[in-house]
Amino acid sequence: MSKSNGVENDTLTYWLTADAVTIPRPTSWYVALFITDASEDGSGTEVTLSEDASYARKASTFNVPVDGVTANAADVAFDAVVLVSSAYNIVGFAVFDALTAGNMLYYGNFASSKNITGGEELTFSAGDLIISED
Repeated sequence: MSKSNGVENDTLTYWLTADAVTIPRPTSWYVALFITDASEDGSGTEVTLSEDASYARKASTFNVPVDGVTANAADVAFDAVVLVSSAYNIVGFAVFDALTAGNMLYYGNFASSKNITGGEELTFSAGDLIISED
């Protein structure tokens, strides 16, 4: 996964200046799914209730980093899809600091999209969401 511009700027600010960072330290983390590429400026189109009537970001926890790398500590499971109209493709994902709105912290895009149809679940198994500071 890659850092958003906000996290990059705050990391540099924290370590290399005396200024305060702009994103407060989160106490909760949420994984979101995207139907267009997520990017470091926070753009991209997140799945909405107009595609999936059951969609909501999912809470996640992360392991203590070792050698600059961490990953999700437990499975992150998105419920069975309840389609509003037709199938859709998941192309990316991101970690946010809030259940709705909030700040995108890290993001990634799949090598190939995941076509989701009614009744399917999407799960990131523990250890699948790898975040590295290298």
